[in-house]
Amino acid sequence: MKSVHNVSVYTLKENARSRSFSLSVIFVVFVFASAFLFSRLSEVVETRVIRDVGMGAIQFFSLLAALFFAIKVAFTEGANKTIYLPLSRPVKRWQYLSGRFLGIVAVVFLEILMMGALLTGLLLLKNAPLDGFYFLGYLFIFLKIVTITSVGILLSLVSTSFVSPFVFTFLIWITGHLFREFDYLIGKMPSLAVIFLKVAKWIIPNFTILNIPDYVEGRFFQAGGYLPAILYAVFYTAAVLVISCAIFEKKEF
Repeated sequence: MKSVHNVSVYTLKENARSRSFSLSVIFVVFVFASAFLFSRLSEVVETRVIRDVGMGAIQFFSLLAALFFAIKVAFTEGANKTIYLPLSRPVKRWQYLSGRFLGIVAVVFLEILMMGALLTGLLLLKNAPLDGFYFLGYLFIFLKIVTITSVGILLSLVSTSFVSPFVFTFLIWITGHLFREFDYLIGKMPSLAVIFLKVAKWIIPNFTILNIPDYVEGRFFQAGGYLPAILYAVFYTAAVLVISCAIFEKKEF
């Protein structure tokens, strides 16, 4: 496990110094400032605007950074042949990929932590009530990003260009938030299309169960609360990572 730790620490330091990490923080600061200024037009929904815009910005910019880092791991380094240097050392391929993944996860965690601290500071300045669901929202954002990062790594391993895994991963991210629409279409479409949609629901990560407004409105409490959603994200990510390691072991660069 020492090799995994060393690779993850290297990945954390490398990506934390990158421009994409700095730019994401700068852009989120701009979004927060805009939300703070425009929300003053309506005092009734002022804190709600700041909270919603801020959480959305955290999720969006963390997603972009995670996808960039994930695709860089397998595709860019393989195309530039820089991947041979770490693999020439006594580091197994699964250790390298696992370490890279954990390093990206650590960077995402730091991004969400810093941006979340800024958003929380803005809300405290406005005397906004912060309940447990507010902080649970950060955990769910983190789990979403971790899950889609594993998907991004997998797609980058089977792609032949930098653009295609980015586009397909982003499409999977959007589709994963449309599972309720899937359920509606299953009752309206012909049998062959229904089979396709049901298979897609097993393959595509279900991000609707990590949507914090549903828990605030009490929709998921009867189904066991938020623990099943957390376990789902953990096991889905682990399964995709195992598949990625298996492909990475056989891949020729």
